[in-house]
Amino acid sequence: MSSVRQRIDFVASKFEPRIQRAFLAAFASIKSRLTLIEIEKLFMSGGVSAVLALLNTMNDQIASDLVPELNAAVAESGRLSIGLLPKGVLLAPYAFNVLDPSVSSVVTSHNMALVQEIGASTRLGIMQNIRANIIAGNNPRKMARDFRDTLGLTTQQEQAVRNYRKMLVQRDKRALRAKLRDKRFDSTVRGAITGKKTLTSAQIDNMTDRYRQRFLKYRSEVIARTEALRAMSM
Repeated sequence: MSSVRQRIDFVASKFEPRIQRAFLAAFASIKSRLTLIEIEKLFMSGGVSAVLALLNTMNDQIASDLVPELNAAVAESGRLSIGLLPKGVLLAPYAFNVLDPSVSSVVTSHNMALVQEIGASTRLGIMQNIRANIIAGNNPRKMARDFRDTLGLTTQQEQAVRNYRKMLVQRDKRALRAKLRDKRFDSTVRGAITGKKTLTSAQIDNMTDRYRQRFLKYRSEVIARTEALRAMSM
């Protein structure tokens, strides 16, 4: 059994980084097509609905990057599973093929549901961020920057990033307990909390941006691990 477990773990560990890179690449591509000037102009001319329309093709980009890796994980997992069957179980030669209709329907259904869930949760995170900016009375440039930066995060993660920024602004010691913080900033934050140092707006922006990037990486890791293991169970 240990050898079986090792072979399963090997396939999972092989595809985790590939799925993670695909997830990050999808949102990097989406962000690269959205300039701050374009988003800012849309906020001023068309309002929130016009800006949200920029996300209409988000799911297509996610699917384009992610689905090939998900299919590859299922294909290799399937071939491994066939090889692990006891002798005599298969009465005729069989080669696992992800394009087989009985396989394809299950895999396609799952992939579509996953892409839709990622897209929907990201959209909700962005809408929450926009509402927070409107309530705060922030200008279109700030809203445009936050819109693009929030891409890829869920509502909970987006809220966590805003909470972290608030802690930094208020010199709240809880900022030093945030698990995904960049600990290289700890001495600076600690100094600000004790009153020995000051935190500039640029420093707070930088720390918050690092925190946001780590949350996006964390989300990609969770999805990658889940989907690599799901490929085996499928």
